[in-house]
Order: sequence, then structure tokens, then C-alpha cells
Amino acid sequence: MNNPPVKIVNKDIGLWVSDNGIIVQIEQIEIPIPDSLLSYLIENPYLMIYFTDPHRYLEESYITIKLNTNSLLEARGAWEYRKSLLTASG
Repeated sequence: MNNPPVKIVNKDIGLWVSDNGIIVQIEQIEIPIPDSLLSYLIENPYLMIYFTDPHRYLEESYITIKLNTNSLLEARGAWEYRKSLLTASG
């Protein structure tokens, strides 16, 4: 069963720059997105969360979350700026 994308309210989601890319926080869950995946996530702004069951061969996504593309672009810009500062000082 595929779940439709869940609209996340701004207060439920946070994006910030980390040492290797960005962090997506949804309530208590933190999902690291490395630099190498940022462009892919911007083009395909869906995060799927799965719960696994050792008795099942295939799993279906438990929840699918559509992230705001503009927010991802802003986060990537902040990450690129931080990366340039780290490169310049290193």
C-alpha cells in the first residue's frame, strides 16, 4: 500500500547545515542528507520512511513526506556558502 505524501507544517520540519550537508528534522527524527545527495533531493523532494519486519521480504513505505523545494534550495545555498568558507580556511 502506497501512502500519499504527507504535508508537513513549517513548525514540524527543520533544515539546517551540518558538517557534511544538511539535516532534515521532522519532529524528533533527524535525517542527514550528505552533500552528494542534495541535488537529487531537490529534484525529487520526497523522503520515504520505512519500518522493517524480519518476517517480510519486501517492505512498503510507512510514510512519504514531500519537502518544500524552495527550503531545500535555501539550505543548499547555506551549505555551499559554509563549504566555501571551510575550503578557504582549510
